[in-house]
Amino acid sequence: MFLHFAIPVRAVFFFALSALLLQCSAPPAPPAPNQAPVAEAGADQQAALAQEVSVDGSLSTDPESTSLSFTWRAASENPVPTVFPETQPRFSFTPSVAGTYIFILIVSDGALSSDPDSIRISVSNLSNQAPIAKAGPDIVVGVNSAVPLSALASSDPDGDTLTYQWTVLSSPAEVQLADSTAQQTSFTPIASGAYRLRLTVSDGELSDTVEKSVLVRSSGNQAPVANAGPDQQVAVSTAVTLDGSLSVDPDAKDGATLLYHWIVGAAPSGSVELSDSTAVQPTFIATEPGDYVFGLEVSDGDLTSLLVVVTVQVVDRIFAEQNGMIEIPAGSFIMGSNLGAPDESPQHRVELALYWIDKFEVTTGLYNACVNAGVCPEAAMTAGCNSGRDDRLEHPINCVSWDQATTYCLWQAKRLPTEAEWERAARGEDGRSYAWGEDFPSAQLLNFNNNVGATVPVGTYPLGVSFYGLHNMGGNVQEWTADYFASDYYAQSPEQNPQGPDSGTLRVGRGASWKLGVPLEVLTTTVRAAFVPNTIENSVGFRCASDMAPSP
Repeated sequence: MFLHFAIPVRAVFFFALSALLLQCSAPPAPPAPNQAPVAEAGADQQAALAQEVSVDGSLSTDPESTSLSFTWRAASENPVPTVFPETQPRFSFTPSVAGTYIFILIVSDGALSSDPDSIRISVSNLSNQAPIAKAGPDIVVGVNSAVPLSALASSDPDGDTLTYQWTVLSSPAEVQLADSTAQQTSFTPIASGAYRLRLTVSDGELSDTVEKSVLVRSSGNQAPVANAGPDQQVAVSTAVTLDGSLSVDPDAKDGATLLYHWIVGAAPSGSVELSDSTAVQPTFIATEPGDYVFGLEVSDGDLTSLLVVVTVQVVDRIFAEQNGMIEIPAGSFIMGSNLGAPDESPQHRVELALYWIDKFEVTTGLYNACVNAGVCPEAAMTAGCNSGRDDRLEHPINCVSWDQATTYCLWQAKRLPTEAEWERAARGEDGRSYAWGEDFPSAQLLNFNNNVGATVPVGTYPLGVSFYGLHNMGGNVQEWTADYFASDYYAQSPEQNPQGPDSGTLRVGRGASWKLGVPLEVLTTTVRAAFVPNTIENSVGFRCASDMAPSP
């Protein structure tokens, strides 16, 4: 049964009107809360002295699009006070002093203020020129092959020291750079695809950037291996030939010919012209003394090798070299130092006859040959000693007494150098403070200050050679000389071929060792050491000298 109720039309109208009135009388929704504006002071800039600089904060925003007011202030650490309109969105100024200028911007919508934003403007002297970033050509490599990254070809027109920053812009997988701040670094891709990287080089004031692309793909092909040949030492004006002919392709059976790409790194004049940077053996003329650094990459047309580096040291003169010895011509030099320890003075003139001296410290392997011949007594084998270790045959022999060193040299028909001969061989004809010149000691020049913690193979530091081309005249091991030691000997030393005191209880040791380094004066060519002749030290070795040229 259904019940029907009749509702009068008047009632229906009443209910509708009531609902409408209720709706109209409801309170309005509260407005959205005001949001603080965002200040945008602009990107950091670099500028030259006396160049007008524009600062623009007009890209600041407000979420509600309310008109903004601007308040700028200069950082207290700015080089000099700057006059500028502090309430305008943009302004310009002309710096009169080089340095870093910082400006801070706060914007307001009348109710809320933004967080501060700042802009840094690096102003350099007009004479400074921006460096030039070069990351080499784009390359193709295989998955799980090391990718070489090199800024070797980057340069600075003013010769300023550069810093480097590698940044991964995009990659199909995570990238771990070996060292993102190194001139040369690498990474090993774990996935195929395109990798984009950016190199930024800076001279401390100005910078430059360049991008590099690396295409990684799965391939059974193996990357070739570059070989730029050994480091060289040549005389000024010599035609130098670089040699990449020992580069190899593990897949040579496929008949692919290697493609060569030589990169000019450092050069004394800032640049050098290779005859052909794509040749196996390009040439150049060494017009100035100094170090010339070159990099080599090779490609099989598919994959590219790691970059390898070769250094050509150009000197004013090349001295005769034969059978591991270098000829030191007859002549005079100034011995000692009035600025060093008391036993290094007085500085005095010494004239020496022609002699020959070993290019390298006597190695463990060479000394072992004397032991095996039944002539030399075995060197000590206590902690840090190189004797008895097959992995140190190319290290200098250490832990030998003065008598043992003398015995070896006599077996070679040689002798220990006099103290004067040692100093001239280290100091050269230009009176240098250190064997390599006047640059402060560094880990690129010698093994010192316990930075390695032991000896290293002889010849490890080609940049640290002496004027005459001798290696390790600073660092690695101190070296026995023939002379007795007397602290006042320089006051009575003869000018012609001094042989040291006639007698004594101590023998002179010369040069620094892998242990020494503080203060830096202990690394100079004039510093003297005195040892009891039977001293056995893991930081003491020797080299030999001779009046006559060695047999070929």
